[in-house]
Amino acid sequence: MKKYWAKLDDDNTVVQVSIWNDSVSDDVRADALTEQFGGVWVRTDKNTSGGAHYTNGELSEDQSQAFRYNFASAGHTFDASAGADGAFIPERPQDDAVLDTNTYLWTVPTPEPEEPSENP
Repeated sequence: MKKYWAKLDDDNTVVQVSIWNDSVSDDVRADALTEQFGGVWVRTDKNTSGGAHYTNGELSEDQSQAFRYNFASAGHTFDASAGADGAFIPERPQDDAVLDTNTYLWTVPTPEPEEPSENP
């Protein structure tokens, strides 16, 4: 079974994502990756986004498979205190973006439409 693993730096930022095809437990694989490549390794799931699990691009019937809110990518941050298993959080897209703690995705405020100016 393919499992995806994110390597974290000292600031819990994802620096690498790797795929391992095996059936060992997550604890055993995490320890082996750390021993071989250093750093801290945390499993991630390519079918999870915004706290929901998807199968072939469609929302899965079994949402218990949702894992760590979002699939990790380089530059994401891992927050171990979020939810039951932690959360991978994408990079903040702009300074005024607000983190939605239901999905661990950023919400960008929509600017108010400008009033049309009157012609002189």
